[in-house]
Amino acid sequence: MTISFAAEKLEIARVNMQTLVHRAEAAIIASLQPRPTGPTPMPESEKKLRARVEQLEKENAKLNKQLLAADDMMMAAGEIIRSLRGLPPATSRTSSPRSKRSPQKLPSSDEDPEPEPTQTILRRALERLTTKRHDGSRIARVLGVGLRTLRRWLSRIVEGAPLIRQRGGTRLPGPPASEQCVRETVADLHGLPGAASLARSVVGVSRRRAAELKHEVVSAMERERKKACAHVEISEPGVVRAFDAMHLVPGFALNAADACVPYRTSCVHADAYDADRVAEVLDRDFQLHGAPLVLRDDCARCHTAPVVMSVLQKHRVALLQSPPYYPQYNGQHERQNREHRAWLAWTESPQQRTQSQLDAMKSALNARWLRPTLRWHSAAQLWERRRSFDDERSSFLDETDERAAHLRDRGLDQRLATRLAIEQALTQRGYLRVTLGRQTLCE
Repeated sequence: MTISFAAEKLEIARVNMQTLVHRAEAAIIASLQPRPTGPTPMPESEKKLRARVEQLEKENAKLNKQLLAADDMMMAAGEIIRSLRGLPPATSRTSSPRSKRSPQKLPSSDEDPEPEPTQTILRRALERLTTKRHDGSRIARVLGVGLRTLRRWLSRIVEGAPLIRQRGGTRLPGPPASEQCVRETVADLHGLPGAASLARSVVGVSRRRAAELKHEVVSAMERERKKACAHVEISEPGVVRAFDAMHLVPGFALNAADACVPYRTSCVHADAYDADRVAEVLDRDFQLHGAPLVLRDDCARCHTAPVVMSVLQKHRVALLQSPPYYPQYNGQHERQNREHRAWLAWTESPQQRTQSQLDAMKSALNARWLRPTLRWHSAAQLWERRRSFDDERSSFLDETDERAAHLRDRGLDQRLATRLAIEQALTQRGYLRVTLGRQTLCE
């Protein structure tokens, strides 16, 4: 039948009937054509998605492997740091609930999970360092060492050996007779020869062993010297004040300090070191900080000039001079001058000393330095607690004059008699104590 008659029979439009005829013809042609054998080919979009999934799975496995390796290396680095600090080994990091490594087996509900041993992790990290050096380069940079040093340290931790070993070989002791000969040589020469000379002088003793023996003998000699020395102590601040000059470029620094606590009362820059300048500094020092009972200085001629003696008589201060050519008598003040030179060496203008620099030095050394000999107090804190000695000044001077006159009658020199009289008067009043091999101040 025709398309129009068929459309009329089906009661549809002729255009729709024409479309159905075309579809039927296309289906007949497709069914008559030969078909390819095998399964139905996969669509191209599905192929791309499956390839992407496989690639991501490979990358994820690689990242997990790198993460586990990094975890092992961090564990190794932590053990190295703990060994360097002298701490005991830590437990395994896999025991933490935040560990990135999954357990090898699932424990039952009635037993605790067993962490992976630390030595196993360290061995695995050492093996990775040996086979793949680039894995430990970042950890080596973090620790600040080379890759070989990192591998050597890690192998020592695995073996349980010390992380850092002493360099050099073992120094074996020499023959007893040779070592005793080295000790006697050092004692006879008062520690002057060096280790190389001692090693060549005695057969069978190396240079390093000779250095050790010399150190032992010199330390013992120093202990004996300190044991035989006398310890001179002033009990109260304000009793004895020391005065001396220190050479500067240019000029001089006239320093006065207490003998009980290292408190500097005056640090004055002077162009000349003469009697007039000394008298001016002492007069001002006594007015500002109070006059002591005794002024201790050396045998400089300007210290006994009439203008200086008039200042001492005005403030009623006894003069205590050290013996000639004996700087140890005023050693406390000489030690303070060494501190002055060390402080001034760091100033901005070391070639030009000024009064402002000396004032800053005096303030810093008096108030900022907490000393163990002062029970962790500063000299300024103890200086503020001093008391006045004006009520016993007359009796002290009368006693020293009487003792000095008695000693001069026995044939002693005037300076020696004055030193002995002042020492005896201070000792009797409890202001001076000499212990451990007692010696007089004038010796």
